[in-house]
Amino acid sequence: MTLAPGACAWSALSFTHPAAFGVTTVTPAALLVTPPGETASIRDRWSGGEVSDTGKASVPQVSPLRPGDGG
Repeated sequence: MTLAPGACAWSALSFTHPAAFGVTTVTPAALLVTPPGETASIRDRWSGGEVSDTGKASVPQVSPLRPGDGG
């Protein structure tokens, strides 16, 4: 996908809530995303709640990029 300057793209991030596995959790402060073809990451505030800090819960899945703002 090629975006015009100032255009947006989005991708869904999904994972099973860690309470379903009874594991210990942390709440991240931010999410780092490195756009395709870039070497610098973009930092965005995390609003997804708790995640497992053990690696024993579900594996996060990321959907393909889509044009737009996800709204």
